[in-house]
Amino acid sequence: IAEIMTIYESRVAAGTLAVWRRDEVWMEGGDYESPVPHTERLGPVDYLQTMNFRASMAFGEPTVDSVRSIKTAISFLHKFEASGCVVQLECGGAVQGEVPPDAMGKLKGFLSEHESVLSGLQTTVSPGMFEDAHEEVRHTGTLDGEMKKTGKKLAKDMDKIGLKNCFNPKCNRFEHQPKQFAKCTRCGFAVYCGRECQKADWKRHKKECSTLAKRAEEEVMQNKSKNCLHVGQSQQVLTLIRFFHHFALCSFEFDATETAEAEMAKVLVKPQLEGHDLGTVQLDMQSVSIAFAAIWSMDKEDRADMVRNFQNTVKQVRFPGMDFSIVTEWSQQAVAGDFTVVKHTDRGTILLHEHEDGEIRGYCAVGITQSLESLFQQHPEPMPFTVNTGLLPFKKVVLCQGTIMSTCKPSSPELEAIAKRFVDGEEGVVRIIERFG
Repeated sequence: IAEIMTIYESRVAAGTLAVWRRDEVWMEGGDYESPVPHTERLGPVDYLQTMNFRASMAFGEPTVDSVRSIKTAISFLHKFEASGCVVQLECGGAVQGEVPPDAMGKLKGFLSEHESVLSGLQTTVSPGMFEDAHEEVRHTGTLDGEMKKTGKKLAKDMDKIGLKNCFNPKCNRFEHQPKQFAKCTRCGFAVYCGRECQKADWKRHKKECSTLAKRAEEEVMQNKSKNCLHVGQSQQVLTLIRFFHHFALCSFEFDATETAEAEMAKVLVKPQLEGHDLGTVQLDMQSVSIAFAAIWSMDKEDRADMVRNFQNTVKQVRFPGMDFSIVTEWSQQAVAGDFTVVKHTDRGTILLHEHEDGEIRGYCAVGITQSLESLFQQHPEPMPFTVNTGLLPFKKVVLCQGTIMSTCKPSSPELEAIAKRFVDGEEGVVRIIERFG
């Protein structure tokens, strides 16, 4: 037990207990083999079962250390459940984990008993253990540590399909992995965590069922398009924007920013966010546009400090399937300002931008939920024309931030000349960037 607990505590402290190394694999077909001892292959369920065993048997009687260990286990369990019990794979991707039944209740009970023994209110702890009918959900692989494609498939589904909330407004459950909930067979869009929720919501849902069928078709078309993100990816980006804007506009660094864009956001947008939990406010498109402009107007060092604080804060959020570190890439690599639109392709829209050093670069950008071409359909001017927006790094594409404004600011003669030549067919006059980095 002492040897195992030493390993546990080091992995919990390092935040790697819910991360499986390449050599931590179950072999297919019952019994397993592994190139490392079992005590080195410790996952979340192993940890919680061992803590339960140790607390219930009270080896050496309850101590200050045993209380500390149980509190650590409870803290880990809170974070693991908040993450949707998602276990990351060192080789990439993730798998769905789980916890023993009533784990939190039993650990809290043992904590109370250990503290009571130390305070002299009782003499010993009650015996009790989790039912031994639980199996750790392990990723399958080979003896040399090569993972199978299950984790990659889960990551691919996360990008393509995403996670959905139960459609019953009175239910707060959400999926921990793609396709976990059952779809309404009529519209193919609404999902429910169980039959009871579906039956309870039918009276409301039947009024919108036929309308939502069109949204299901739109999602299918979105996933087929190469000039916008997949449904799951767009869900991730919109969530990142919601959290990022909320934190940024309420930050100390933003309060110290005195640009015209920041002052406008302080008056029009910040009041909508104050007093609400992080990431719980859905801003309208105009407010999102104002927020982005304000953030890009911040001093680079101040923005970098703000993003570092953001990353420290969201470590406690553990939103399932969400990689908040992408926001750091946005802060460091985003290109914002005026862009000249010169061409639409099946991979995205080409926008030209003149940087501060005078270099003119082209970017092949995609939209979040729809192509930029569709967004520009109502634009009265023929190409080339100029808009104001921001481009963000996201995985392997250049992503438009989702808000596009008209601009009256004239382009430089050099940019106008290159844009005209590009539209006329001289596409080699400028280098086109299809991904950052």
